[in-house]
Amino acid sequence: MITLAHISDIHLSPLPQVHLSDLVGKRITGFLNWKLKRHGEMNVDTLARLVSHMQEQKADFTAVTGDLTNLALKAEVARAGQWLQALG
Repeated sequence: MITLAHISDIHLSPLPQVHLSDLVGKRITGFLNWKLKRHGEMNVDTLARLVSHMQEQKADFTAVTGDLTNLALKAEVARAGQWLQALG
């Protein structure tokens, strides 16, 4: 039997420093959504506990799907890459 761990739409937080020029186009909507609704949903401690629990299950494979970032800023993408490497 193969076991699969799955985690999705983690939207890594916190947001890096956001400049007005970063909010051009659809990013303004994502930023407002983050600030008004989602900023407290998946904090660093919650994600660390979730990943720890997931790793304790010793799954054969881990699937990471959905959004890793909030606004797709360069700093967020770099952090997402580092997070994926640390996850294994």
